[in-house]
Amino acid sequence: MTASSMQIYEDEGVAILNDVSFIQKNSEKLIIMQGSCDDAKVNTRTYSAVLGGEVSIQRPDDGLAIKGSDITWDNDLQRISTDKSFILLYDSDSEIQGIGLTCDFRTSTYEFDTITEGRLAP
Repeated sequence: MTASSMQIYEDEGVAILNDVSFIQKNSEKLIIMQGSCDDAKVNTRTYSAVLGGEVSIQRPDDGLAIKGSDITWDNDLQRISTDKSFILLYDSDSEIQGIGLTCDFRTSTYEFDTITEGRLAP
């Protein structure tokens, strides 16, 4: 993670970051996830985080981009979730919009609470 500013609270095990960008690579040094957010509150012990403001996440292997706000990252489970609105974009020009999303990146499983609009392209 990189940020324009960071405040670390060692006693609480928390870091507060602003204007954040992040990249996750696999063991072969290939990007498996990247993105940005306006701010993040990171647990410095577990590396789980709450990504705030405008959040954008790309998963090149899945051909997927996620846009939303207030997205929670569970580092141990490699899972994101939000109860807010989101947009899911696929390489093939497919798009799903809704409210409430959970993505398990270990299994590439995506669950939606409510789909408000969608377009599936071949």
